[in-house]
Amino acid sequence: MMVRSLLLLSTVHAFRQQLRTLRAASRCFASRDAFLLSSFSEGVLGNADVAALLREAVEDKAGDGAIKLAFIPTASYALRRTSVRTPGVQRQRSRRDAKQKRDRIVDFFGGPERCEAVTLDLWDSSLKHVSAAAPPAAGADALGAWDPSLVVVDGGNTFWLRHCMEDWLAALRDSAAVYVGVSAGSICAGKHVDTALWKGWDDPDVVEPTDWAAAPGLDLADGTSFFPHYGDEWAGLVAEKREPRHEPLVCLDEAGAFVVPKEGDARYVPPPAGGFND
Repeated sequence: MMVRSLLLLSTVHAFRQQLRTLRAASRCFASRDAFLLSSFSEGVLGNADVAALLREAVEDKAGDGAIKLAFIPTASYALRRTSVRTPGVQRQRSRRDAKQKRDRIVDFFGGPERCEAVTLDLWDSSLKHVSAAAPPAAGADALGAWDPSLVVVDGGNTFWLRHCMEDWLAALRDSAAVYVGVSAGSICAGKHVDTALWKGWDDPDVVEPTDWAAAPGLDLADGTSFFPHYGDEWAGLVAEKREPRHEPLVCLDEAGAFVVPKEGDARYVPPPAGGFND
């Protein structure tokens, strides 16, 4: 009985703490709409409230023209040092999976007739699977002169993504496109990226030794940091690892989303069942 009482008190405390965090994070002043997610499939395709908000924001940016999607799967292209597959096979599988994810996003916005798309790898500035009437002339143009309506930075290894993002920080910050950050893409959208170290899921040794506590993110949500794939099992870890510099810290449920609009307050949209998983 005592254990259950303590657990209940801990849950209530965490819930109140999340509410305070969200109130603090809601005081954002954004130059563009941003959606921070753990999963596009669950957080958008499986969450009607988020889906409606995202569709509205992107269609508002596109206006009467075609929706232009710049899809960035760089995080998923990181080689896994423990894999038994060759680097070539790993890359082939990663690119195939990225194309399938991009296709789902294009379908969400009405298919190729409505949504033009390019896949941009931040590592080498290459463009793949170009499907556009007037495509960008080079990788750098995909975030600039092409004027995308939507930039989706997908998940994978956060440290590889942030490493490859170094020369693109200004372009990603300055873009007027709706930003969707998924998993690693949501972490890199925050003020700090070292929350990716907490679970130990991502291998930081894919790049040279780096002081990740000093590596800034894009800071698209006015000082907020993000911890995706959150569930009750991570409550103790988050309480142990979080520091004052991480505040506000938003823990993202699998099917929830943190929405930063150009106008109005940022807010957390919970999973369809309702309530916070914190």
